[in-house]
Formats: sequence, structure tokens, C-alpha cells
Amino acid sequence: GGPGIFDPPKTCNTEPNGSLRATAPPVKATKEQKPLPTPEENSAVSTEIAAAKAGIKSQKLEEHKTTLKSVKEQLTPEKAQHMELLCKKGTSSWLTTLPLQEFGFILNKQEFGDAICLRYNYIIRNIPHRCACGELNSINHALSCKKGGYVSMRHNQLRDLIAHQLSSVGCRDVRTEPLLIPIENE
Repeated sequence: GGPGIFDPPKTCNTEPNGSLRATAPPVKATKEQKPLPTPEENSAVSTEIAAAKAGIKSQKLEEHKTTLKSVKEQLTPEKAQHMELLCKKGTSSWLTTLPLQEFGFILNKQEFGDAICLRYNYIIRNIPHRCACGELNSINHALSCKKGGYVSMRHNQLRDLIAHQLSSVGCRDVRTEPLLIPIENE
């Protein structure tokens, strides 16, 4: 999980070793001035290279797990749980999703900033200090308060998506329920 950005000063000592391991078979053949390999020999070399790459990948994964474990030990339980969620498969998929207007996959600058703040547990700017229900506004409260509007917004987005998908596959008489007229001063 995570953004997959590596720190060059930390990886500069291990990357050349991995490259040497992965390219060792063809380099050896070149140095020995061997003739072009037969298909069987070429297959064996490819298997050797694939094994070297798999070993490098597993070594990097182990180093990553060790680093992650040491970082988690230093975090508060709340931040450790947040980091655990960030490491789940697919949590970064929204960053690489094509921005398709018809499916609502386009984020404006404000929405993108809010999504980044939610992802990294930063405070979202320009939200009211208190919720409509009177409680202090936090990310957890805003996503669960029935009076604040986010619960119904999520419901409405899902409702609209399902209605659109059903209509697009040919289902007839698919409609979303009409909004109720708000009662004011009656």
C-alpha cells in the first residue's frame, strides 16, 4: 500500500545489486563469447532471470514489511489503524482512475484536496467548526451524522449510480424518488 514512492538515498545501495543479479546470466554469456543460445538454452536463461527478479522482489517486500512494522510501533493506536487501512489493496486506485465525466469520476480542485486530506488524515479546510447537530465537526462525525448531510449524500450518489446503470442496460421505468418539499413555517 501507499504511494509507492521510494527514497533514492535509502535505496541507492540495494538497487545496483538487484540489477546485477537480474542481468548476470546474459552478462556471463556475453563475457564468455558464447554463440547465440538455442531456444532451450534461451528458455533456461529466461527462467534464471525470472527467478532472480522474483528473489529481488521478495527481498524488497521483506524490507518494506520490516520498515512498516517499525513505523507502526511508533504510532498511536488511531494512527496505526489509519495506516493499516491505507495499506489495503485498492486504496490508491482512485488516483489512477480515468477521469470519466459520465461516471462522475472527475474531481475538481477542492474535491481532490479534500480526498487527499481524508486519505492522509489531515484536517479538511473550509468546513464548519460545528455540525448542524451541534457536535464538533470531525471527519468521523461528518461521515456518520445523519443531520449533517453526508450520510444522505452518499445514499443519493449510490442511488443515482444504480438508477443510471439500470437505465443504461435497458431497464425501463427506472426513476429516482422525488425530493420532498421542505416544510417551513407551517
